[in-house]
Amino acid sequence: MQNHLVNAHWSWCDKKHIRLDFSDSIDQVGRFALWKSWRLLRIVLAVWKERLRGKIDVLFYPPCGRSRIPFYRDVLLLFLVRWCSRRLIFQFHAGGFNLLQQKLSAIERWIARKVYRQPDAAIVLLPSLAAETRWIDPKHTFVVPNGIEDCYHRVNGKHRHDIPRILFVGTLTPKKGILDAIEACRQLQERKVPFSFLAVGDFSTEQFKKTALNLIARFNLSESFHFSGVKVGEDKWREYVCADVFCFPTYETENLPVVILEAMQFALPIVATRWRGISDVITDGEDGFLVPVRDPAALALKIELLVCDKELRIRMGKMGREKYLQQYSLSQHLDKIEQVFRTVANF
Repeated sequence: MQNHLVNAHWSWCDKKHIRLDFSDSIDQVGRFALWKSWRLLRIVLAVWKERLRGKIDVLFYPPCGRSRIPFYRDVLLLFLVRWCSRRLIFQFHAGGFNLLQQKLSAIERWIARKVYRQPDAAIVLLPSLAAETRWIDPKHTFVVPNGIEDCYHRVNGKHRHDIPRILFVGTLTPKKGILDAIEACRQLQERKVPFSFLAVGDFSTEQFKKTALNLIARFNLSESFHFSGVKVGEDKWREYVCADVFCFPTYETENLPVVILEAMQFALPIVATRWRGISDVITDGEDGFLVPVRDPAALALKIELLVCDKELRIRMGKMGREKYLQQYSLSQHLDKIEQVFRTVANF
């Protein structure tokens, strides 16, 4: 989405993109490394260089979530560049910004309020997330959901499977609910419900991979529960097209998982946890089902409903697709973001 924002042509202004490339891989995110200090300095120097060329009307920055190390990065960077711009917009992609202050000491909270205080605008992804930014007292708060490009028609036809396929897409971590999904599948198998489960994504650690594979072997799920590794582009879209149900039992601190929008885009009914912003996106019983966090039994029951009722799957999937088109398209996202910039810049 950031690339689309960077590439969007706004005739009323000039945009300059400075990449925040602090990490090269997912396992480096949120961890300290000395070489990251050099990257931070390069970013600061790039902002200063732009300021020397002329005034900067609006600085756009995505603050950290609840982790301490990214917080220190924000402190250093914002302390050094915030003065360069007349206006400041924060866009909150990372989840748990409200939890950050609970982790900080009194001195750290004082510093946090200094560097984050009163941005001209705070952009949150969903209405329920607006409260998470109140402690920095933004002058204005805007709700702009994520929007993704429509790839629904890029993959030809729907491959038919003999049994319904359940799909998960995302980084494979404990808090994404993978172990709950495995237990739910054990219960489905015990009740002789026909299904296959495909998890697309990379494991966060080798230890967790061993844990998941051992559990699958112990439950005799090797024939029905599979891991494909990471897939991108057309390969990933094909898995959505070939799926019948999307399962996302997360309890990770995230705001609006893009994979939820991808599943809606491909007209898949969704079974997900009633967790954070997900409850703002999925209407329980209409375009999917919401279940309690860490409740494999409830997860299994809702998956079973969809697996055993093709008409219900199709009806819910169509409603999800329609909601995506009405609320979460890329064009709508970019239009709303542009309107925020216009408002803040008084243009």
